[in-house]
Amino acid sequence: LIGLGVLDPGSGAGAAAPTGLATGELMAGVVQVEYLVRLADSLRLRLAGEVAERCRPELGEDGLSKASNFTTPAGFLAANTGTSEHTAKKLMKVGGQLRVTMSLCGLPNLPAFSHVAEAVGLGAIGFDVATVITTRLGRVAKSTGFTDALIEAEAQLVSLAQESLGGQCYSADVIDRFAVRMIAHLDPDGAEPTEAQLHEKRHLTLVTEKTGMTKLTGLLPPTAAGHLRAALEPFTSPRIPTFTDP
Repeated sequence: LIGLGVLDPGSGAGAAAPTGLATGELMAGVVQVEYLVRLADSLRLRLAGEVAERCRPELGEDGLSKASNFTTPAGFLAANTGTSEHTAKKLMKVGGQLRVTMSLCGLPNLPAFSHVAEAVGLGAIGFDVATVITTRLGRVAKSTGFTDALIEAEAQLVSLAQESLGGQCYSADVIDRFAVRMIAHLDPDGAEPTEAQLHEKRHLTLVTEKTGMTKLTGLLPPTAAGHLRAALEPFTSPRIPTFTDP
């Protein structure tokens, strides 16, 4: 990174201005920094998972968060890290699922998602991908358990997340779509509705009231809802001036 000019050793290894980098150097720096982020994510998840373990509800007032006068573990972690409670909650949830525990006889118990845990530990996948895989497959596991098919799906998703073509890899969003497809085979009854099924359920009703105002009610699939929201935004924005009767 120093050789690329991304880090400036003269400023205490602080970030240097990337404006003078050639495109190849810029993207090489992006890739290398992201690898460092994934390694940091690995530590974040491990530490957050341990915090979650020490905040278990069964510990009562002796739990780490309650002993520190916090009502929730997420609030406690957020207050100590500066993250949002939403992020803190995700870190503790995913970190807990990747955590190695010890059995009563002193032998290690594998994490719920061992393939994800291994890849995260190596910096091969980051927080976003780990969250996608554990969240999607975790929902299936609640109804089917950790079957051989589910564990195989986890391994395939982790492998896909590490593949690259022409120097580019699958994003967390693409991995999420792969996961949804796999879930349709793992748990057909619990799979999320397809776009076609959502399309069939759509409806929209406009009713004109006595005041002249129009009331909208309905149900739209995500894409259609996004288009409608964008179209209606100018009419509901507070930046548009209001008019008063003379």
